[in-house]
Amino acid sequence: MAKRRMFAMTIVDSDAFLDMPLSTQALYFHLNMRADDDGFINNPKKIMRMINTSEDDFRVLIAKSFIINFDSGVVVIKHWRVHNLFRKDRHQKTSYPDEFETLDVKENGSYTKLKGCVQPNGNQVATSGCPSLVKSSLVKSSLVKSSLVKSVKKEELINSKIKNKISEYQNININAFNEWMDYKKYKSIAPVTKTLNFLDEYDFDTQQLIVNTSIMNQYQGLFPPKQNNQQPYNTPKSQTLNTDVNVWDEIDRQGERDEPVQKVIN
Repeated sequence: MAKRRMFAMTIVDSDAFLDMPLSTQALYFHLNMRADDDGFINNPKKIMRMINTSEDDFRVLIAKSFIINFDSGVVVIKHWRVHNLFRKDRHQKTSYPDEFETLDVKENGSYTKLKGCVQPNGNQVATSGCPSLVKSSLVKSSLVKSSLVKSVKKEELINSKIKNKISEYQNININAFNEWMDYKKYKSIAPVTKTLNFLDEYDFDTQQLIVNTSIMNQYQGLFPPKQNNQQPYNTPKSQTLNTDVNVWDEIDRQGERDEPVQKVIN
């Protein structure tokens, strides 16, 4: 069991906590300091005698939902996972698995008792039939975090490639390029390369005009700037695009099947 404990200000600085008598607050701190790595304490009465607090203080903590008590006499700190986080290699599992199995972990990290679960007594088998939602919640949380980490890593990889790719161009309007990235949210590097090749053919002002016009008209691709004798931008694409630009449309449609790319150029 660790020798150091932490306390979240969101709990101990709340009105609900500060409204309790000082003796009740002191009992809460002492229970936290002596809890195991999952927040369980098997000797609350001994602690109460040590610091000279009363049963009333203990009952207030239960009534205010700062601790959860069990028929076995064991208690658990409700907001234990809000207060403390442990590395897996340093965490020691609680010695009270039966009580642990009757708990669920809310999204905010606090414990709550499962409804309909009966804690086994000495005449019952250890498996009371309560689903292990604590473990299930932790597994789901771990899977979500793993998925997010993989997604972030992939985005970082693509963003890194974009940075490397854009360094090869000397004539790119970065502001226009970023605006187009925000609008299209390309999901792979291929359409990004095509975009850079296309914009590189024009000066800075023309690049900005091309991007602004496509975004304003909600086009799915970039188009060459119209000349005086050309039709306006809002003319149907089939009447204005040549073969090269139609290829751009196909590239854009393919690019939309991958994962989004965040803006990376400042």
